[in-house]
Amino acid sequence: MANNVTLANFCGGSNKYSDAKLIDFERSINMYAEKNEGDNKYATYHMRPLEGTRLLSSIVNALGGCRGLYLSSTGPDGVPVLYGAFGGGVYRIKNERDSEGMLKYIKIGDVVSGSSPISLTESGGEPSCLVVADGFTLQAAVLTKSDTDMVLQTVADVPEDPLTGEVVQPEYALYAGNRVVINNKGSDYFFFTNLYGINGTDDIHAFSQSYTKYQYQKNDGSWVLMESNTYTAPTVDTYVSGTLTTDSDWFNDLNYQKAEFSADTIKAMIAVDYLMYVFGAKSYQIYSVQDNADIPFTSEGKASSNIGIKAPRSAAALGSSVYFLGAGDLGENAIFKASSSGLSRLSPSWLEREISKLNNSEDAVGFAYSKDGHSFYVLSFPTADITYTYDEATLQWHERSSKDELTDSEHMWWPGFATRAYGEIVLGTFNSGNLVCLDSDKYTEYDGRLIRKVRQSPVTIQGFMPFIINEFRLVWNTGFTKVLEDNEDGYDPRIMLQVSANGNEFSDEIWGYGGKAGLYAGFTSWSGLGLNTFAVIRISCTDPVPLVISSATMRYTKAGM
Repeated sequence: MANNVTLANFCGGSNKYSDAKLIDFERSINMYAEKNEGDNKYATYHMRPLEGTRLLSSIVNALGGCRGLYLSSTGPDGVPVLYGAFGGGVYRIKNERDSEGMLKYIKIGDVVSGSSPISLTESGGEPSCLVVADGFTLQAAVLTKSDTDMVLQTVADVPEDPLTGEVVQPEYALYAGNRVVINNKGSDYFFFTNLYGINGTDDIHAFSQSYTKYQYQKNDGSWVLMESNTYTAPTVDTYVSGTLTTDSDWFNDLNYQKAEFSADTIKAMIAVDYLMYVFGAKSYQIYSVQDNADIPFTSEGKASSNIGIKAPRSAAALGSSVYFLGAGDLGENAIFKASSSGLSRLSPSWLEREISKLNNSEDAVGFAYSKDGHSFYVLSFPTADITYTYDEATLQWHERSSKDELTDSEHMWWPGFATRAYGEIVLGTFNSGNLVCLDSDKYTEYDGRLIRKVRQSPVTIQGFMPFIINEFRLVWNTGFTKVLEDNEDGYDPRIMLQVSANGNEFSDEIWGYGGKAGLYAGFTSWSGLGLNTFAVIRISCTDPVPLVISSATMRYTKAGM
């Protein structure tokens, strides 16, 4: 006699106990759970696919991927402008389109080459400046300057470290308490400007040095800046030639504080609202602004000597909270959320075990964004080539990946930075000089690559007795494909099922169909799935369709009955 059961826990996040797969081996890849807000007695969650991406601009000659994004508060016309670090350059990315519909951009300066993230902020004051720290130098440019006049210039009066006497090499620059705050690589001191200390005049304060730049007008009408005059273009003008001089001090020799709560060096800094978070390898402190010109920041006891940061670039702010990959006695390989009200641990045990197995977790890069009621913290490990994502809406984790450009292999999710700009959630890609945005109506990558969507169920057990799966039925939004041409992926979408009886080995692929446009059957079913004692169901789909899973049911027969 057959029995029918609704698999109420089929939809959910990743929960993969890779060393104990019969306990649980759930996986959600490029899919995330969303809580059912109506009166649904069959399931608590449904599954949604990760949105596709759309190309906004491709930074030509960037010679590397994105290293940071920042949306300024003002620009030449008094409106916010997007800036990005790609490869060895920093670019002003304008809300203007070229003939191909791409955002126009100009290069405004150079940073040290490499792939590590670059810190971008602004100074406040009138007029405000873009401030850039690359681990070696501090540069600035007046935000209200026109495209032809805006050039990053090295800040002349960067202070000396009080212990070593050497000029500070800032890895971080942030805006807190109407001041620009920087660190010194390998030191536990941070340094700050006077109130509104960095702001530009006609000649932005900088070192005395002669220079020449050349301006080129491209065929699309946009302008680029180059060091030489050998570029072939419709128009070539000598941009500027002269000497920049320092006409006021930004930093005072005594404008520094020591992160006094613990002796470890500063590994990361981030500002949120009126607070500044300073991380060491085994400690962190939260500073707030006080009305004291000599000591403008106080920690107010908001600190820990047992938890620090393991991956400096994992720190990311969202709302009034900061997320980071922890280290230290109470948090090795754990992921935390810090705020003015305290510290909470977000990572389950299985995830901490997975991170502990990685050859290198200290290069992790994190960013955060909100969309459609979900707040995501995205944490990518470049060396390990894997991405984990936390969803505040459900308190669950899922995985993200991108297909290789040439092969069918999976890599970490290529977007590595995010900000809101020009009405979009804008992201920069790790592997190329591309600027993209999330697109809820698109189900492929910006360059047409397919996105592999996977949901792997928890273990199904029927009293530890063998059972035959007569039918598995997946309830999802069939018939919603937007592809109408029969020679394109997604015209008659396919979805693949595999079954595992032990959590390690899966059956051959069994294909089902999701209905052409308008065929709203509501489900896809598979029959004759064999004898099992433990059953794990894996659903996979690469076709460009909105794979929204509502629930799953199983019809089974107990063996021997």
